[in-house]
Amino acid sequence: MAPDEYLEMILKHGQRSAAESLGDEPAQALSSAVWKRYYALERTTPRFHERTNRKLFVAAVPLVALYQTLRQDFALEQDPALVLAERMLRDAYADRIGPVMITAVNAMYQLRPVRSLLVKRLMKTNEPEGFRFENLDEPETVMAFDVLACPIVNFAKQHGVPEIVPVICRLDDLVAEHLVGIELRRESTIGMGAKRCDFRYVRTK
Repeated sequence: MAPDEYLEMILKHGQRSAAESLGDEPAQALSSAVWKRYYALERTTPRFHERTNRKLFVAAVPLVALYQTLRQDFALEQDPALVLAERMLRDAYADRIGPVMITAVNAMYQLRPVRSLLVKRLMKTNEPEGFRFENLDEPETVMAFDVLACPIVNFAKQHGVPEIVPVICRLDDLVAEHLVGIELRRESTIGMGAKRCDFRYVRTK
């Protein structure tokens, strides 16, 4: 999914939440305002050649555009703007996460060959402004790795909205909620000021 398609998904499925928070008329005006800001931001994004970097970065510009629009064009305070942005994002994923996606996600984490392929793909990322990962051998986990560099954090800071990053980070938790017999444990994230994001997928008892 391209970033513009991602934003379209959020605006479409988040329309009801926007109307509940802003009112019907402001919610209708939200879409065009967000798109205007999105196209301005899009010119400042890193140009990734690697598919993994493009895929992992896909939420950054849409969420920054949405959040900045709510703050600057609709005069929402920080907390209400963050809450609404996350509600709209979750609305989009609630409609997107169906049986097919849940099956695919579980196959990715349950099956060792698929899991190994995922880890290898992550470790191959090697662009100056891209994500950087470290694979870890922790026998008590199904899969363990750290994120050492995150362009989403850098992009959000560049545009003065680092507080939107945890909203994007929580997408990992949202997806992990649908894993069967596996849970994601994470104690630190770069977006919250840590030096690394720790991803530990473990079997549940």
